[in-house]
Amino acid sequence: MSPSMRSFRSVSTPSSRPPHEPRTPNRTSKRFSLGIFSALDLSRSSSTATTASGKETPQFRPTSNKVDTLPDDQTKLEEIANYHLGQIGRLKDEMAHCDEQIDILTFTRLPDGMECIAGKHNERIQAARDWLDLLGKFKDFHWQEFDRIMKLKKQLMAKASGKVSDKVSDNDPSIWL
Repeated sequence: MSPSMRSFRSVSTPSSRPPHEPRTPNRTSKRFSLGIFSALDLSRSSSTATTASGKETPQFRPTSNKVDTLPDDQTKLEEIANYHLGQIGRLKDEMAHCDEQIDILTFTRLPDGMECIAGKHNERIQAARDWLDLLGKFKDFHWQEFDRIMKLKKQLMAKASGKVSDKVSDNDPSIWL
């Protein structure tokens, strides 16, 4: 494995001790083990990425625009809507972190005359921007699903109350979660 494909992660394991030292039962020490780069560090130029083991793994490809059929039960609709709202919150947090990383990388001062380092640094910034774009697409998907659920909930409430679905206002508190 080339040095550019190495990353380190901290792993807690029982400490290795010389035979003459007494054994402390709950003592752990930190060691570093080789890992592989995250999805942000993989090359964007090929359809597969090679891991440290030499195996190729397919890169992410967006799935089709299929959507799940929604249940006619309001309780289940609320559960699904809450799931989507939770995912939106998590994605917002992850996007904020990614934005922060892009800012940090953008303002990092690189050593003079190091073209290879500068090139890799720029690749890393671009990968982070690509990741941010992908997270935005996931967030948009969850918003679309949430909107679809709210429209169905509105229709179900109108049907249950005998109203025409267009007559139920979006501001009606009975359709809110």
